Amino acid sequence: MPALELYEPVVLRLTTVDVVMRFRVSDRGARETIIPGPTNDVASTPTRVRDFTLLDDVFSGTGHENMDGTPHVVA
Repeated sequence: MPALELYEPVVLRLTTVDVVMRFRVSDRGARETIIPGPTNDVASTPTRVRDFTLLDDVFSGTGHENMDGTPHVVA
């Protein structure tokens, strides 16, 4: 896919209620530790249109294998 002509920063707002989590976005090298309680803002500027895989890469108990997502970068 072609590179974006204009890069617009985005902020992911992540929260957790009870356990420390660490999310990772595939192919971006982005990794952030999420602390229970406050909202954790993670800024990023995409460089192209595509889908990414969002993973929790710290085992946090039952249901851990379902803690993922797919952020979509669109033009």
